[in-house]
Amino acid sequence: MQLKYRLYRRRNGVFYSQENDSQKQGTLRTSDKREAERLLNAMNESHRQPTINLNLARAYLAAHDPKMANRTWQAVMDEMATHGIPTTQDRCARGFRSKAYDPIRNKFLVQTTGADLLAIIHANGNCVAHYLRRLHNLAVDLGWLAWPILAKRAWPKIRSQSKRAITAEEHAAVIASEKNFERRAYYELLYETGASQTDAANLATENIDWHNGILIYRRKKLGPFSEPARLT
Repeated sequence: MQLKYRLYRRRNGVFYSQENDSQKQGTLRTSDKREAERLLNAMNESHRQPTINLNLARAYLAAHDPKMANRTWQAVMDEMATHGIPTTQDRCARGFRSKAYDPIRNKFLVQTTGADLLAIIHANGNCVAHYLRRLHNLAVDLGWLAWPILAKRAWPKIRSQSKRAITAEEHAAVIASEKNFERRAYYELLYETGASQTDAANLATENIDWHNGILIYRRKKLGPFSEPARLT
């Protein structure tokens, strides 16, 4: 059987591989002939026996980290749900329960391909793509992936839809059509303060500085140590 690659050395002493069919060349980044031959043999062996590559890789990875070969994406999801403030943790845990992640949930990291990730991205929206990329990057940062499955440039760009605030006319129409007094007052509060629904629902009389006429509250998503919002 003809070998796919052959070895040659350039004048600068560095060894290169060359494909016998396409003549495509690539540096082996070494001037040591023994090391270059080992690298070339590995390249030819991987081409000759592709069916055993994964098992060999898992065997080598197991020597480095016994859990690496059997770690699934669910383990990465569980780890990511422990990062950040409690609200962030809850949001991650809730988000990863989505069926969108089922195709890789119980899949071994070392058996995951770029096609697996792209299939999820193309079948879902920006939110899933955003969290999937964060999940992938966390696995790389933790050393649970030996190398990135998708390079930075391979990730599709997230294109957000344009957003705008509600107009005064639209707000007036909502208020006019709402017959429930409490809900109408809640909508008025949201419009006048610009608070999120959760922040507005959590407001109490203690948030009001009656003497100075100031509404003071902390935005929940910014954490307990953030500078509070002050509205007059």
